[in-house]
Amino acid sequence: MRTYVYLIRHAESLSNIDPQFSGLEDVLSEDGFKQAKLVAERFKHIPIEVIYSSGILRAQKTAEEIAKVTRTKPKVGE
Repeated sequence: MRTYVYLIRHAESLSNIDPQFSGLEDVLSEDGFKQAKLVAERFKHIPIEVIYSSGILRAQKTAEEIAKVTRTKPKVGE
């Protein structure tokens, strides 16, 4: 039996667009929501047992989109 680990960076956040506020805007941009949905579609037919996410909101939102299609619940760190 093989174990696979997929590492996914959060989708584009507002701070990625305007680096002046980097780290302050913890919200996905409009394109970021599209990116999160697209990456989630890539996992639609891949069996996922667990999703781990950091406590950063942009990472959680990306993980939640993947969780929707894989029918799992993200485990969020602090």
